Amino acid sequence: MLRQTVRSRWVAPLVASSVIACAPQTTMPAPQESPSTAALSEGAIRMFRSDKPIAEKGGRTLPLWLVEARVTWPSAKGESITSAIVDTGAQTTLIDRRFAIANGLPVESSNVVAKDFAGNRLETSVINQVTLEIGPLRTQPLKVIVVELPALFQELGIGIIWSPQTSVPKGSMLRFDFGAGTATLQPESAMPQDATPLCNAGDASMRAAATIVSAAIAGQPVRLQLDSGATKLGLSSSSSVVSLLQQAPGSSVGERIGAGGAQRTLEVPPQELKLAGQAYVASVSVAEANDSTPGPCDTDGEIGLEVLQNCTVDLAADRFALSCRPAQ
Repeated sequence: MLRQTVRSRWVAPLVASSVIACAPQTTMPAPQESPSTAALSEGAIRMFRSDKPIAEKGGRTLPLWLVEARVTWPSAKGESITSAIVDTGAQTTLIDRRFAIANGLPVESSNVVAKDFAGNRLETSVINQVTLEIGPLRTQPLKVIVVELPALFQELGIGIIWSPQTSVPKGSMLRFDFGAGTATLQPESAMPQDATPLCNAGDASMRAAATIVSAAIAGQPVRLQLDSGATKLGLSSSSSVVSLLQQAPGSSVGERIGAGGAQRTLEVPPQELKLAGQAYVASVSVAEANDSTPGPCDTDGEIGLEVLQNCTVDLAADRFALSCRPAQ
């Protein structure tokens, strides 16, 4: 989990857990076509998965959805293209420092304090007036955070962790079906009437927002963030429900990887999760919370793709909607 500070100290999580678990893998949808194949319908954004094996993870592939992002900025003579992780758990967009320097992006010093999900402090910079083109979506100029992402992301050609909820133009919305692996840019009028306001985690200098929902784990109420940059249901050790789950037999040690690197986790046996009128049995990762500083959008944890593959998420500039179907 990445935490940042705008101006003095901003402690909302940005990247929850772009995860490759070392514990047994959960069932995820199969990798999709490369972005160069198959025709797209109007408004569609192609999502795909990397098919490049990761040697340090036993040859497994990254189980997260990617998009192709075209990056431009005012002083650019050209453009840079990279893969980006689709991460609704990122409260603002992050660019890898090595990608930024290699492509001549105008990196500036920053007073943003960032911490990963373990509370470890990260060195940050910022880039102003960055525009992203992702399929038919063209963002307004954005201020983004620059951090050094894990080396394995660079090896996979990933230069950006993309926060879609902070990239939607006014009057539009993005609809993600994480099971089908589809994303479409639509008029905001398609947003359901019962949409939920985004949690505003930023300030006037930088837009940041979180998608937070109410749910229940093992019958206990929790607040969770929708996190397509994670595979599993993740909980912070500071969550009140964790003391109950830790008593469950059969727990094991695992690992998750995010912007700050790897962190050991406690893998708890699958638990019942009630979300958006549906019930799921979900694997649970518990990570140690080393930073107890309260933030504007604190949660008990995040809901990863194991559950979100059963859901459709609509994102507009100031609100979102979640619709889920029975488990596949």
